[in-house]
Amino acid sequence: MRFMKRWIALYRGAGREFLANGFRVKPPQLACAKVRFAAREEPAVLVAAYRDANGAEALVFGNPTDRPQTFSYCWKGRLVTRAIPPNTIELVHNSLHGQN
Repeated sequence: MRFMKRWIALYRGAGREFLANGFRVKPPQLACAKVRFAAREEPAVLVAAYRDANGAEALVFGNPTDRPQTFSYCWKGRLVTRAIPPNTIELVHNSLHGQN
């Protein structure tokens, strides 16, 4: 429930221009741990990419697990490694990659 509440807060707040008014674009592939969910192995970190009406891009990362997760991805030619706390959703603008 906490995870979904955070998604709704992002949708209504800081991520609105991307999530409500923008459109999805191809997200990067992640290198991350796997978790068992509904008898399947799934990535521990979820990702989606969006472009707003002005052409700015952002990634949304989600960690629905109860443990911190570390992951890597390549976006716009840069290899980035990040950590995300449990039950968290984060919006990262393309201009901020590697600085957070």
